[in-house]
Amino acid sequence: MILKGIPQDLFDFLKKVHDAMLPVFAGSIVPIFEHRDGRMSLLGTGTLLKIADTRLLVTAAHVAHVAAKKQVGLFVPGVKTKFVSLKGKVISAPQSKVDVSVLELHKDAVVRLEGRRFLTLADLDTRGGQLSQGWYYIHGYPSSYAPADVLAPGAQVVALSYGSVLYEGPTDTFDSESYDQDMHILFQIYKDKNYSFDGNEEPMPKAIHGVSGCSIWHVANFDVDKDSWRPHMAKVVAVETGFFNSRSPSAQGDLLDVMAVKGVRWWVLMHMLWKQFPELRPAIRVHFPLME
Repeated sequence: MILKGIPQDLFDFLKKVHDAMLPVFAGSIVPIFEHRDGRMSLLGTGTLLKIADTRLLVTAAHVAHVAAKKQVGLFVPGVKTKFVSLKGKVISAPQSKVDVSVLELHKDAVVRLEGRRFLTLADLDTRGGQLSQGWYYIHGYPSSYAPADVLAPGAQVVALSYGSVLYEGPTDTFDSESYDQDMHILFQIYKDKNYSFDGNEEPMPKAIHGVSGCSIWHVANFDVDKDSWRPHMAKVVAVETGFFNSRSPSAQGDLLDVMAVKGVRWWVLMHMLWKQFPELRPAIRVHFPLME
């Protein structure tokens, strides 16, 4: 995160937000592993969601498609067991611009995931239109942070939790077949000059493959009353599906190398769920009465 040179009161507030949101991220966003040839390796990231009595895992469609093509089993970390097998109905968006899959979890998987935090419809921002400026977060599991085999003794999978702002650089060079300004959010990750809250410089991976399917959160507006902010005010706005390399101005006006992280906005996913899971429409309509 770019934390150097910001006012102390803003620094203190962002630290408060960071500390409050990490347990939420860690509980609801999980690494997805593929099991092949006796090895368990990172494939992507998923977000847990519940609607009424149905439990879902949302990820990028290209993560699910890779698994289907390789014919490998998918697993996530369990609570009562080390790994939980993912089997169930899979719905994928037919358009490449959407690139999202939703997996309905079997009851046995739900039992093994007891203790995890499943997000609810109240945690989602499904509005269209322009997003407000503020502080956003991405939390996922880059493959560059993961061991080749998580079954190896002492192997650990480390998350990338990064706070920043929306991308404000040019988009004219972005592939129009995969980016749509109405359908997507662009979140900014600086490649250099990133610091932790304890003041240490933190090098970023050159690419963030592996975080596909994670959530992008809008945690606070810049004009929020800092004393009244609470974690429930943070909302999930998108599901990460890719990134573009670009340049963008810093607060000081310098052009810096960045990753413009692309996410499919949740209003797109809600239409997908409405169409593909008709049994969930009564519960969806409670929160979104105008949904058709």
